[in-house]
Amino acid sequence: MPSAPVALACIAVGALLAGSLPPWGVWPLAFVGIAGLDVLLGGRSRGSRAGRMGFVALTLFGISLFWIKDLSAPGYVIAIFAFAAMFAAVGTVVPPGRGRHVALPGAWVVAEAWKGHWPFGGVPISDLAIGQVTGPLADLARLGGVELLSGATVAVGVILAAFIVGSARGRVAGGVALVALVALTALSSVAPHGHDVAHPVRIAAVQGGGPQGTRAIFTDMDKVFQRHLDASDSIRRRVDVIVWPEDVVDLDSGDIADADSGHGTDLSALARDKNATVIAGVVEDSGPTRFLNFSVVIHPDGTFGDRYEKVHRVPYGEYVPLRSLVTPFAGPALTQRDAVVGKGPARLRTAHGTFGVV
Repeated sequence: MPSAPVALACIAVGALLAGSLPPWGVWPLAFVGIAGLDVLLGGRSRGSRAGRMGFVALTLFGISLFWIKDLSAPGYVIAIFAFAAMFAAVGTVVPPGRGRHVALPGAWVVAEAWKGHWPFGGVPISDLAIGQVTGPLADLARLGGVELLSGATVAVGVILAAFIVGSARGRVAGGVALVALVALTALSSVAPHGHDVAHPVRIAAVQGGGPQGTRAIFTDMDKVFQRHLDASDSIRRRVDVIVWPEDVVDLDSGDIADADSGHGTDLSALARDKNATVIAGVVEDSGPTRFLNFSVVIHPDGTFGDRYEKVHRVPYGEYVPLRSLVTPFAGPALTQRDAVVGKGPARLRTAHGTFGVV
C-alpha cells in the first residue's frame, strides 16, 4: 500500500485523466495527468510501479465508469478493480529509467486493448482517445484509430514530463519526439477523410427522454416512447432521416413489425407523416430469459426494412457472465434476462445510403 502522499498523488493523477473524458471532456488534463504518472513511475521498483499504475487506474475508472453502478453495483466494483489489476500488470513492464518514456505510451495502449477485449468481450470505454475528440490530436484516429490516438495522448504527457523534470538528454529526446508527433499530426490532417457528397442527407437526432439521471428501472417505458414521438412531431424542417436512440421502444411481447404492434404502428405513422426514414432502437421480449436489442429502419412509406441486432453486449448490464456464481452475492441487482447475441456487421441499409450503428 503506497504512503499517504503517494496515494494522494495517484488519486490526483487518476482524477486528471478522468476529467479529460466525458462528461467533462477537458482534453488537456490528460497530458498533465500522464506527466504526473511518468514522474510517479520514475526510479521505482517493479512492485511500486505496479501499485502506482494500478492506483491511478482505479481512480480513473472509479470516476469515469461510476455510471455502471446504475446497471449493476456489483458489476461496477468488479470492473474497476479488474481494470486496475490489468493496468498494474502492464505497469510492471515499464522500466524505471529513461526507457519508460518510450515504453509508457505502448504499455498504456496495450492495457486499453486488453480492457477492451477481455474478459466477456471487453469494455472499450473510458479510453483516453475518447477525451481527445475536440483536441488537436483527433485527426490521428484516421491514421491509426483509437490506439494511435491514445498512444499519442500518452506520448504528449511523457514529453511534457521530460521537459519539466527530465535531464538535458531527456529534454533533447523529448524535443525529437515532439517534432515527430507534430509531423504525424500534420500528416493526419491531410490524410483521406470524409467529404461532402452530391446529395446531402438531412438528419434529425431525437432525444426525448426525461431529466439527466432518469433511470430506466423507475420509468414507464410507454412515457419514454411518447416523449420521443412528441419530440419527433416538433420537427418542422424537412428532413430525410429521423434517428432515435438505443432502447427507447420497449416491447414486452410481439414483433415491432407486426400490424398489431401499437408502437410499430406509431412509428410507421411518424415515417409517413414526416416522409422520412426513421431509425429506432428497440428492445423486444424473446422468452422468459432472453431479449433482443436492435436498431430497425422504417421507410417513408411506413414499411419496416433492415435491422441490426446488437453484437457486443454489455456484461452485467445486458447479460450476466457466470450468473450462477455471481447471483448469491448480487441477487436482484442483476439483470434477470440476457440479450441475444446478434450477427453480422453493424450497419443499416436505407434509401439514403448505408448507416453505421455505434
